[in-house]
Amino acid sequence: MRLFLHLFVMTVVALVVTNFYYDSGHGFGMAVPPYVYYAVAAMVAVVPVFWAITHLCGGLLLGIAGGGVLDGLRLGLMLGMGMALSKLWPSVFGAAIGVFAGGGPQLYGYGAIVVGVLLFALDRILVFFWHTTAASHDV
Repeated sequence: MRLFLHLFVMTVVALVVTNFYYDSGHGFGMAVPPYVYYAVAAMVAVVPVFWAITHLCGGLLLGIAGGGVLDGLRLGLMLGMGMALSKLWPSVFGAAIGVFAGGGPQLYGYGAIVVGVLLFALDRILVFFWHTTAASHDV
């Protein structure tokens, strides 16, 4: 299911970016309503914002339970921002595909690939530490 969602986000972002850059900004000759762009932007932003808010609230609650509210808030903020940024990699790769397919500036495409690889690596690192931490409780 997660792979399908990642591919869906990548495809939608790639299509919107390709339409933006194709034919010097004139698109494919189709008039795309502005609400489509708003919907794509909302789709891309909802997941990272959700991860950031849930980790911030969880860190606050754990800080209250542990007696260090500011420490819990700081940990929740760091984890939440890390998770929020790491969930953007499908969108960034989709933008890179769209730049190359639409004939946009090549520097933007290569920059998006570099940023996408870094975000994907951050995602894998966070998943590794999460599974390692979760598995250590079973010992």
